[in-house]
Amino acid sequence: MQCVLRVGLSIVLFWFGINQILDPSKWTYFIPEWVVNISPFTPELIVLLNGGVEIILGAFILFGIFVRISALIVALHLFLIALSLGNTPSGIRDVGLAFMALALVFKK
Repeated sequence: MQCVLRVGLSIVLFWFGINQILDPSKWTYFIPEWVVNISPFTPELIVLLNGGVEIILGAFILFGIFVRISALIVALHLFLIALSLGNTPSGIRDVGLAFMALALVFKK
């Protein structure tokens, strides 16, 4: 069952990461204003970096490398995104994905 969870979460991370890298301008509106204000990077670069990190973490989870720490980072990231999005369909989806990642953190 854990394998299915790892593959599923990795596919989601790959999809979002690749799409962010292919067209970062489509994703900049998801960045909270406070992040843009404190970052020395352009919104497009923030999206590109985020996409790259999501792909790397997805690969770690998929191939069983640093699974718990990678899943913890993903869970925290997704909870922050969900908090930023609020009570919206995307926010609720990200809460579910965050709990998927937490399941990997606390696996036996």
